[in-house]
Amino acid sequence: MYRNENVNTVTSDKIKKKKKKAKRRKIAWFFLKLFLVAVLFVSLVLFLTKAQFFNVNSIEVYGVERLNADEIKTTAGILPGVNGFKELGSNMNGFSLKNLVLLRYAKQERHLQDTYPYIKSVKVVYKPPQKVEIRIVERKPSVKIKSADKYILIDEDGFILEQLPADEQISLLELKGIDLSNSYPGQFIEEKYQDKLENFFELMDKLNESDELEGQEPKIIPLLKSVNVTDTMELKIVMQPALLVNLGKINDIDNRRLEVLRYLYKNNIKDGKGYLDFSSSSDPTYDANGYKEQE
Repeated sequence: MYRNENVNTVTSDKIKKKKKKAKRRKIAWFFLKLFLVAVLFVSLVLFLTKAQFFNVNSIEVYGVERLNADEIKTTAGILPGVNGFKELGSNMNGFSLKNLVLLRYAKQERHLQDTYPYIKSVKVVYKPPQKVEIRIVERKPSVKIKSADKYILIDEDGFILEQLPADEQISLLELKGIDLSNSYPGQFIEEKYQDKLENFFELMDKLNESDELEGQEPKIIPLLKSVNVTDTMELKIVMQPALLVNLGKINDIDNRRLEVLRYLYKNNIKDGKGYLDFSSSSDPTYDANGYKEQE
């Protein structure tokens, strides 16, 4: 009985030792594989970032209309002859595996957007082995807003694009009622003006939809000189040559009101001048001498 117990103990010890050895071998094999993968990865990175085969020899810019393609290339700072993999995956905050996988130059993308307010979105993509593509979506100016001795151009999102001298000819509709004296290109207009901007674009949509209906003459939008959103309860437009129209609240402006405006402009308003008010009653009032230029 005693002997059998000794045999069982020895057998159990041998099994435990074998299991420990097997476990150690598995751990060692795991770290060996990890080491080999690391060596292969480092070797691959060194090859990609050092091999002249991946040196950039072509940089193409797409989507620019207002911006200059050569200036974009210079600002991006990716020079011909530089290894295309060298800066992949980098951005303003450091390394990014996502950008490495997508072959995106995030640092250059951020720099371009910070430099050019007209850039709404940009992708700088490496196309191995030797090409870089810069794809840009530009912002488009929608209106001009006068501020002191200059005009400020903004897009449909309320993003400020640039400042131009007030005496420069700019073929954009003028928007009044938004103060941009403390705003600069590369910023959005202040939050407090967003509702006014939305009212403006909603009004323009209504005018455009009405203009597109068959038989609607004259077209209103081509006659517009300016829109005033100072008071959103009394949205005002100036039509050429000098007719000030108070259209009232945005919710009250419908195609019937715009049809009346067209009819009066065409048949009853002498020389397209005066003040036409839709806000005070169901029937508009007209004052031939009531035109006053909006501030």
